[in-house]
Amino acid sequence: MSQLFQNNLGLTYQANGNLQDNGVDERTQRTSLGKLNHHYFVVAGFKVPLSHLYTLIPSVALKYSYPTPVSVDINAKLRFLDLWWVGMSYRNMESFAALAGLTINNWIDIGYAYDGVVNAIGPHTMIGGSHEILVGLRLRPGGRVICPSNFW
Repeated sequence: MSQLFQNNLGLTYQANGNLQDNGVDERTQRTSLGKLNHHYFVVAGFKVPLSHLYTLIPSVALKYSYPTPVSVDINAKLRFLDLWWVGMSYRNMESFAALAGLTINNWIDIGYAYDGVVNAIGPHTMIGGSHEILVGLRLRPGGRVICPSNFW
């Protein structure tokens, strides 16, 4: 097994309306039965037209899941004629991200993001960050649905 993955095995299922995680840790051979906690998200952003070509889209995201502390993401994206975009993101004392994307047509976007770690664990990770390939599909591209991706 690759060192990029943890050495444990788990199963998630729903019983009596609650999601359960029944995992087996290969190192200790102990089982764990835990309840998945609720996650709360608040996201806000807006468009700032800089010219007829460029739009700046700042946004913030707040995330909370007990018992972890509140996480705050500060983001900025620059769009050019709604054809391509570049952006950056910072998560409080934890990570940063650089991203770029392209609108292929009125129903598909593609993009790339690199997330780097800035907390104390960062120098101890094998790859130092993660790479992501993004594919966005707009269902009903001809309809009058406001796409949330335009706001962050």
